[in-house]
Amino acid sequence: MFSATTLSRFAVLAAVFLAQSHVDACGALPQCKTFREIYGGGKQLCENMWGDAFKYETNEDEGFVMWWDSGSNPNTQTVESLDSLLHLTSEHTDMCHLDYYHRETPGPAELTECAPYKDNACCEPSTVRSAQTIKEAYGQKYHWDRCGPLSPQCERYFVEEACFYECEPAAGHYRRYPATPSATVVDEHVRPEFESQCDSYSENYNATADCSHNSWELFQMPIKASYCDAWYEACADDFFCASEGGDFFSCAAEYEECDEGQGNHFAIGSPDDGDKTSSGDGEGGTSVGMAWTSAANLVVALTAVAFVAIV
Repeated sequence: MFSATTLSRFAVLAAVFLAQSHVDACGALPQCKTFREIYGGGKQLCENMWGDAFKYETNEDEGFVMWWDSGSNPNTQTVESLDSLLHLTSEHTDMCHLDYYHRETPGPAELTECAPYKDNACCEPSTVRSAQTIKEAYGQKYHWDRCGPLSPQCERYFVEEACFYECEPAAGHYRRYPATPSATVVDEHVRPEFESQCDSYSENYNATADCSHNSWELFQMPIKASYCDAWYEACADDFFCASEGGDFFSCAAEYEECDEGQGNHFAIGSPDDGDKTSSGDGEGGTSVGMAWTSAANLVVALTAVAFVAIV
């Protein structure tokens, strides 16, 4: 039988090897930093996290809000008051425009998690049944807690953003590639008309076409500055993926590469704050290190064996 010392050494070596194998599979793990380090404020959070889907609007009368606690949807009034949306007819406002899990037309829905939208929603109840359902909807590469559990007040904002994207009828007016140009906001940004041959998910997709469109992406939708600032304050000390300035899409692409290379081990567990060690880049960053959970489990198991051997 192996000695306890030998088994203990083997446990340490196994942990190092396992963690290193995860890192080697995808080159370098995405870094985790605090929201404070990544964004530094609400403007950067709203304008960086989702690419250029949203813009930070300091004129509160011209910005949308992702959540409200009671009463009717305040975004309806915003749509009616914006000069850039005055051209919309009832035909346009009675469509959802976004095309992923969305309905074709908004209407009443039995919603619990996204309850404020229940009177007029573009989401199906099954899509937003619970916070966990929402988090799982687009795969684990879009799990917002890949850097460890978020504080409840921080996680709530991710749920609210998801409810907004899935349920808010006004969101479709800011589609990057509008199916009907006249139904989309006219502003300083040029929005190319959607062409199905450019959409890899369309049955009309033409791989030889020199274009890339989709029917789900938002572009420059104005969000109230106060909402963005509140989101930042709620999450300032939580950890999030720091790739490309905290761009969730870039993070998802990196996580997907890692997950495919390691059989999804990166989604298992999360390190404690004390386990976040410097990546050595001089910026105070940390590797996601989800692999350490599996390694730690192996260490515990082998250490237990060593203990038995001693006894």
